[in-house]
Amino acid sequence: MTTPDHVVAQLDRVIDPCSEGVGRPMSIVALGLVDAAAVRIDGDAVRVSLTLTDPMCVFFRELSAAITDVLRAAGFRDVQVLPSTQLWTPMRMVVGPR
Repeated sequence: MTTPDHVVAQLDRVIDPCSEGVGRPMSIVALGLVDAAAVRIDGDAVRVSLTLTDPMCVFFRELSAAITDVLRAAGFRDVQVLPSTQLWTPMRMVVGPR
């Protein structure tokens, strides 16, 4: 059975475009843009609530597509990515081993 933690482990491969653009690539998990609490699984469907660093993030579509690709490759047929209503702060970042 796939759990939210398994989904988050898959999403740790998705690199945030802004961090990559400044030469310090970080995953969306390390940045705190997504965690297990933001994942809902129903059979082969998954919904991910993505916390954005800016409500007007121009990379939402790109991030959504990357998340969808990774999760479809993991076996989910229906992937839905929605922007979270939470505001991102640096306190959400994951420091150290995950």
